[in-house]
Amino acid sequence: MDSSYRRYRKYQENRYRYKVDQIAAPIAMILVIGVITKYGWIIAAIILVTVIVKCSEKSNKKKIPKEQRIVCTTDIGTEYKENMHYQKEEIEIMSTTETGYINKNNQRNNGKTSKPGTDYGQWFYDMECLNCGHKYHANGSNIYEKKCPSCQVNSQSKREGTIKNSTERGYVNKNSQRNNGKTSMPGTGNGQWFYDIECLNCGNKIMQTNMMCG
Repeated sequence: MDSSYRRYRKYQENRYRYKVDQIAAPIAMILVIGVITKYGWIIAAIILVTVIVKCSEKSNKKKIPKEQRIVCTTDIGTEYKENMHYQKEEIEIMSTTETGYINKNNQRNNGKTSKPGTDYGQWFYDMECLNCGHKYHANGSNIYEKKCPSCQVNSQSKREGTIKNSTERGYVNKNSQRNNGKTSMPGTGNGQWFYDIECLNCGNKIMQTNMMCG
């Protein structure tokens, strides 16, 4: 009984839907035909303009010459070189105590330490030689002129006729202390003179007599 009733209900629904479609379809067709008849030229114009625009875009893409692509590549290379040049200029105008500063001797400032320097009001800075990788400390006041202690000692030891006399200018002792030359000040010992001594590790400069240069 239930199945017969359900089939009947389904039949009624389908019949109703069929009648609605029979009425709605002609009405919809009439409306569409009316719109096309009244605004057909506008619709045709829009379609035509769209087709023309798409065709022109495709033709423009095909007309791009290879020379322009080469020029673009050249421009990218030129722009890269200019950026590198600007980066070098930024490094050159950096303060010597700024992290990342590189001086003329290829020594880089890796940042300020917590250790007070030997010069008044100065601090030690971590330095790194970009040639050999040696790391050492330097006063903030002479970062701009620092040279790598390791490179200096190595070049000194490799030089023919290594300086062995402690009073000779350029002599470097075992503690990486370099004699920068004789001063005009008499030393404390009899017949002695003061010499400018520089620590190659920290850059501290002092005066010592020739008896103490070693």
